[in-house]
Amino acid sequence: MGRCAAAITVSDGIARRLQSLYGLRRPPTVVRNVPELDGGRARAGLRERLGIGDAALVLHQGALAPGRGCEILVSAMADVPDAHLVFLGTPWPGYEGIVEGLAERLGLRDRVHWAPAVPASELLAHTREADVGVALLEDTCENHRLALPNKVFEYVAAGVPVVASQLPELQRLVERHEIGWTAPPGEPAEIAARLRTALAARSNGGVRDRVRVAAGTLQWATEREQLLRVYRELPGADG
Repeated sequence: MGRCAAAITVSDGIARRLQSLYGLRRPPTVVRNVPELDGGRARAGLRERLGIGDAALVLHQGALAPGRGCEILVSAMADVPDAHLVFLGTPWPGYEGIVEGLAERLGLRDRVHWAPAVPASELLAHTREADVGVALLEDTCENHRLALPNKVFEYVAAGVPVVASQLPELQRLVERHEIGWTAPPGEPAEIAARLRTALAARSNGGVRDRVRVAAGTLQWATEREQLLRVYRELPGADG
């Protein structure tokens, strides 16, 4: 069998790790998992359906699963008064009821809500209703430390600032583009503090402006060029 002529991965950290692990002459090309979604201007009516109204809204987008900071986020919400948390997604098998039970025990059932996953074509209409989106992977494995979750790019596409874990790739992305704040993963008090800061900045147009600028870069049109370049460099590809 011949050697692979090109390698592709989804973050700079993974590219460096693969280069070291396999002794590659150069790191793989990074093509990030940036979704091609239409931002539009439509609203989904999420706030109205859940009875949130104009209250501050924190959004966790994507499946509820162990290691994604779901329980830690609920614990943090105890110190984010008057704000509401929405989980938009479906729990992994075996994880059903875990977050609901914790919210009940903490007396937060009136401020923690659940909504089922929606088609990709409707996603940003829901996302746009949030004041801040969270990506709180826990520091449990190298996969998490090197990950760039799709939800972060979806928040940005919808114009929503983020609070993310202080893991290498996530922190680098958030700080480089100034799209939000980072917190030590697994620390409810620290996460609550960042959420309070993010929600206090709701009226700060500068934060939203920076997210809009980042959305012009963090889009599939940009990543697609990287992928096409790899194809053009393959042996036998037409010039």
